[in-house]
Amino acid sequence: MKDLFHGRELNEDASFQHWQQTERPLCNSYYRLPGLVLERREAVKQYGPVHTGEGRLCISVEAWPSGEDWVVSVQGGDTPHVGAVALACPCGSPADTAGEITGFVSVLTAPGHRDDELARKLALQMCKVLQRNISLSVGIHVHNAKREEISTLIKNAEEAVISLLPLLKK
Repeated sequence: MKDLFHGRELNEDASFQHWQQTERPLCNSYYRLPGLVLERREAVKQYGPVHTGEGRLCISVEAWPSGEDWVVSVQGGDTPHVGAVALACPCGSPADTAGEITGFVSVLTAPGHRDDELARKLALQMCKVLQRNISLSVGIHVHNAKREEISTLIKNAEEAVISLLPLLKK
């Protein structure tokens, strides 16, 4: 049997325990098994979901740690999806920026979606407060939404993120 990650032969009669103890894990959450089968080693803690709004104007926000950084999902409306993903990274220090943490944000948007500005705003807000890298996806769609409903969805998303932040600061 061949270890496809390292290109070397594995002794088929070697026990899995011996193999597990001698091999370095592929990453913190998974370990390699012969034949490319991955198995969960430990559960990743989830924070949330935090819900704001009701019915089709309900927004759900949840987060997962990734080392010291955060992966965040903001979804809602009639059809939750991934419309945009923002990566916000803290820049500078309070001493360099007159007491304010700044951040750099890069955004990817799915064609035809308008979730990018909200993703940028929320990721930057979380980045400044937590002083960590934030990967944040937004997917909110309400069929035939009126201007007032769009404003309410944005407000609900902002409130949900604000409600989630104290849980992540611990």
